[in-house]
Amino acid sequence: MLNLQFPDGRTGFYSCAVFIFRVTIFAEISIMRVVAEIPHEVMKITVFKWNEKYLIKFEVGTFEQTYKIGQLESVGLSDVKSLVTPAFCTQVLKRFIEMRTDFSEAWQAYQNTSK
Repeated sequence: MLNLQFPDGRTGFYSCAVFIFRVTIFAEISIMRVVAEIPHEVMKITVFKWNEKYLIKFEVGTFEQTYKIGQLESVGLSDVKSLVTPAFCTQVLKRFIEMRTDFSEAWQAYQNTSK
C-alpha cells in the first residue's frame, strides 16, 4: 500500500496495481506528440496527437491558431493532412491578419490609457 497525494489534492492509500494503472492512464492522456509537419511558405503547420484528438496548429510570428479534430470520428492522419488545402490556408492567413489588427488596436488603446 502507498499513501499518495494527487495533484488535485486527494490523498489516500492505494495498492501498487491501482497506482500503476492511474499513472499509466495519466501519462497516456497528458502526452502531446508531434505526428506531422506540413510545409508552407508563410506558416508553420504542425499536427499533434493528444487526448484522443488531432490538433492542427498554424503559427505566424507570435500568433497561432489551433483546430481540434476528435480521433473517435474515424479520422486518420492522412485525413487530417488532407484538410489543410490551399483554400483553408488562405482563410487561416486572413484570420492572422485580423488577429494582428485586433491586437495592434488593443495595444494602442492600452498605451494611450496607461500614459
